[in-house]
Amino acid sequence: MRDPRIEKLARLLIEHSTRLEPGEKVLIEAFDLPDPQLISNLVEIAAEKGAHPVVSLRNTSVLRSLYRTATETGMQLIGEIERDTMARMSAYIGVRGASNSNAMADVPAEKMDLYQRLWWQP
Repeated sequence: MRDPRIEKLARLLIEHSTRLEPGEKVLIEAFDLPDPQLISNLVEIAAEKGAHPVVSLRNTSVLRSLYRTATETGMQLIGEIERDTMARMSAYIGVRGASNSNAMADVPAEKMDLYQRLWWQP
């Protein structure tokens, strides 16, 4: 069953926060969400507005593995792909859940530095 509060939030994000217009592209990133309803609502409302939603579903456990095994070349490649994707978008909506706020605690500092330097700000 759909929760009307979630639909209301999705409508607020699309109509007020991003003010999407027909033909615009919106990247919707979701991290560790237990229920996809908000993302589904965002996609549907963006499409109603004539916008083009692009969805990326992410999982902290997978990202943790990626960060822990990262090489500079690999992280640079991911950063370039992320930058190119973002450059093509008109708007961005990020939705984050957290099942474990300490999931990245064992990622070495030098690996997190690669992430910050080459992925987050390529």
